[in-house]
Amino acid sequence: MKKWIVIVGSMLLATSLQAQALTKLCFSCSATEMNQMAWDSVTEMASGGPLYTVDLRNGIVRKYEYRNNVTGDWNPEFDPFEQWAEEVAVEPNISAGVSEVGGYMRAASTENIILPDGTPGMPGDVFDAVQHSSFDDDVAYFIDTTSARSWFNRASDALQIIQGTFFNPNAIKVYVKISWQDGTNAMYGWDPIQKTWVRIPNTARDGRGNLIPELPEQVAGKKYTFPNAVMPGSDAADDYRDMWEHIKNLGVPMFDASGGLGGCGYKMTCTPDGCNVYIQAC
Repeated sequence: MKKWIVIVGSMLLATSLQAQALTKLCFSCSATEMNQMAWDSVTEMASGGPLYTVDLRNGIVRKYEYRNNVTGDWNPEFDPFEQWAEEVAVEPNISAGVSEVGGYMRAASTENIILPDGTPGMPGDVFDAVQHSSFDDDVAYFIDTTSARSWFNRASDALQIIQGTFFNPNAIKVYVKISWQDGTNAMYGWDPIQKTWVRIPNTARDGRGNLIPELPEQVAGKKYTFPNAVMPGSDAADDYRDMWEHIKNLGVPMFDASGGLGGCGYKMTCTPDGCNVYIQAC
């Protein structure tokens, strides 16, 4: 059973006792999604200390501590072992710092920067960006030329103050969503070490909202849907073709089980043996 116990009031962990915390970034996520991140990190928390889940865009941070049922009278022979993440109060200075970063990010005109079609030197879509790291510097330069850059600078400076004391400095970044005209997109974060914007792995999505796998092992067990993809030349058809080629290039076998034309779209259902493509009903 999952246990979420919210502690309010004066239960604060002294910052002097907290050398380094686990920190995970989420993008405009709900409290339920933050709780799930903590639950999924329970084993990691057992040896890694408390966990902060951070939604920088909205300036929200939640803190969780590791708990288990091992007490003085616990008998490993008869008593089941249970462990869970317990939500506790966030230190006021951390909460204020994250809120400040969120304010700067919201002031940066928009989270979503759209690349113009046919921009010289730019990837044609997010699949190009994922497959060819040679485009990284060009995308970073484009972000730097936007009018929002000064706000991102302020957000990055404010974030470094928090990270220097509490957070894993590589865990969270000031970020922006880069979108292409076909709706494909990915998150790019400011790397204070490299002094540039870098694509955040596993955030790229096609125009249908499908998360684009970056490793073969990420494909098994996934379903990808492409409504209206049977219309040649449409963005949906392009996304379907691009995903097919991308997964195939990862070395995952692709099988056409659609049985010919018909329906209004396609669905890819993937197993460890490969991906089968089916017609979606209208």
